[in-house]
Amino acid sequence: MPRYIVKLVDPRANKEYYLLWSSVVDAPVTNGVGLTEFKEFYKDEYGNEGMKEFDERMARVNAKGTSCRLSKNVEEFLACNRAGPFESNLSYDEIVRFYCLGEEPAEDPCWEKRREEHDRRCEANGGLSYKDIEEINNMFPYTRINNETEPSST
Repeated sequence: MPRYIVKLVDPRANKEYYLLWSSVVDAPVTNGVGLTEFKEFYKDEYGNEGMKEFDERMARVNAKGTSCRLSKNVEEFLACNRAGPFESNLSYDEIVRFYCLGEEPAEDPCWEKRREEHDRRCEANGGLSYKDIEEINNMFPYTRINNETEPSST
């Protein structure tokens, strides 16, 4: 199964991060790092043979945020992820915070509730739309500012 390169931008610092995303687990398999460090990692991981396709993949990443040919942009690509606790779906901002900035998710009931609602809607509707996923994330928000956890609405 493929691994995709994903570029994320932290809007607070306007800093770009690159990571490798697995289509098997629907989540990052590396932490987000700067471009120079990512390129070094990629070369170590895939060797000179893998570097032959690096520029082509990065052209797609720079155009739409992901090397995936099937997604029109990074937001669409990330919409159906299982990158959070209990394989819950994370918002773009949460992916940046957890995988790029190193923030640890707190023990919070929102994660399990997100997962339960995700599974319930999937079973009832035969799948989820991007709107469903956004609604679920907003129903059970996780907010952490300056290492302090604010209670989620339950």
